[in-house]
Amino acid sequence: LALRGEGLRAMALLETLGPVENPADELGRWKILLFAARVGGRDVSEDVLTQAVAWAEGSGSPDALMMAASWRGWSAYRGGRFREAARFHRDALAHCRSDFDQATFRLNVASALLEAAELEETESEARRAREDSARMRHPHFELRAERILRSALYRAGELGRPDTELIDAVASIRTPAVTAMILLNEAAVAWRAGLPAQARDLAGAAEQQFREAGNDLAAGLARALAAVCGAEPDRVEREQDLGVAARTTHARLGLQILGLHAERSPEVAASHAAAARRLLEKVPPDERIPRREVLSISEAAQRLRA
Repeated sequence: LALRGEGLRAMALLETLGPVENPADELGRWKILLFAARVGGRDVSEDVLTQAVAWAEGSGSPDALMMAASWRGWSAYRGGRFREAARFHRDALAHCRSDFDQATFRLNVASALLEAAELEETESEARRAREDSARMRHPHFELRAERILRSALYRAGELGRPDTELIDAVASIRTPAVTAMILLNEAAVAWRAGLPAQARDLAGAAEQQFREAGNDLAAGLARALAAVCGAEPDRVEREQDLGVAARTTHARLGLQILGLHAERSPEVAASHAAAARRLLEKVPPDERIPRREVLSISEAAQRLRA
């Protein structure tokens, strides 16, 4: 039911089962409840999270405590509190008892640190996660670690050219969300390196993968980068992307999309000035300087004259 988008119905069914005696089974019930609650809506999700954490802390089970820290980490991450998310995921890492769990939560730590712009720490955690994943022979985890590492290096201004070997490697791995992020990062590297044709092609490939992953906002960012690099945007799609970017709650992505379109079409700065100011207010000043997926928030604001 939850996978079909019927989170509230799935929750009602799970709640009729009530608590179960076996701690491992009860942990499994809470995992499914939280997934269903996320589908049901943020307010519902936060309420269930509070109950789940209380149960886990009361149980004293290392596995339950590990998952409680992880749940709180993802809640903080979704709320844009990335440093807090990293701390919670470190707490989860401290309770890990298997190599698989350690690799999972180290990747979560690295991902949160990346969004917090703690780039040196991100590089360190991502390199360690990559080594652990290679030792486990887990290609998906290894790819995630490489994605986080390359993103951190791009955001730190330490990448000169796209990694063609990595681009070729992801073509054979069917993980649309991770593949899309890698392709977008390498497109941004190519754009900064003065390789617009390669950047355009990579951004176009990233857009297709984001579409397959169901991430329409990120697909709009990829289309905006492709347009800056010479792709001819569809007029209707462009207007839709601008509208979505102006209204989104994901201010950092919205500003980058508007900023890239303003670089290609300066009139966007005037027509979306109010939206740009509103989005900019949601980003703390100390988070505006570091690069993000493509632009820094400061770079986007300059293009939008915000």
